[in-house]
Amino acid sequence: MKSATIISLFIVDDHQVVIDSLRLLLNDIPGFIIAGETTQPLLAMQILESSPADILITDVSMPVMNGVELTKAVKQKFASIKILALSMFNDSRVIAEMMDAGASGYVLKNSGKQEMAEALNKIARGEIYFGPGVNVRPSLPVEHDQRVIKFTEREQEVIKLVKKDMDDHEIAAILNLSQRTVEIHRKNIRNKKFGEPQ
Repeated sequence: MKSATIISLFIVDDHQVVIDSLRLLLNDIPGFIIAGETTQPLLAMQILESSPADILITDVSMPVMNGVELTKAVKQKFASIKILALSMFNDSRVIAEMMDAGASGYVLKNSGKQEMAEALNKIARGEIYFGPGVNVRPSLPVEHDQRVIKFTEREQEVIKLVKKDMDDHEIAAILNLSQRTVEIHRKNIRNKKFGEPQ
């Protein structure tokens, strides 16, 4: 991330009307500036080479290259760019695919200014963000519903604090851990929840 106060954003959505609406909404959020936009995911990769951004906001369902594919490509080529998925889809498997691809957050397209501001600020700080109402529980086959997920004692402590809506910084302070360690615990927890049965 850049050390400057202003965080640059890049928007990718195959509908120009969505981009236009986002631009109006995001322009009023302090500390952020829209550095670029495109309706073509493949073109986004080219633009980012010459005009890098701090956070990429991308739709999930797009022709030619969908959000999951774009996220993987961006994280592979521009590892420092944070990615926020903005979608109409609230399916847990789609959400899991986006997060596994490297996204740092997921919000629904009916989100308002306040929620977008919270999402962007948290992601800019290196945290993970799920918007209210986002279905982060895996929709597994019935035979997997009762599987036992084995969390370590420390992971269980992190889960309890996450349920209290604490961010990584607060959790790190309470558990006397580094914020990076908390992020790793969160990732491991997410992998166990969305991964294969333990």
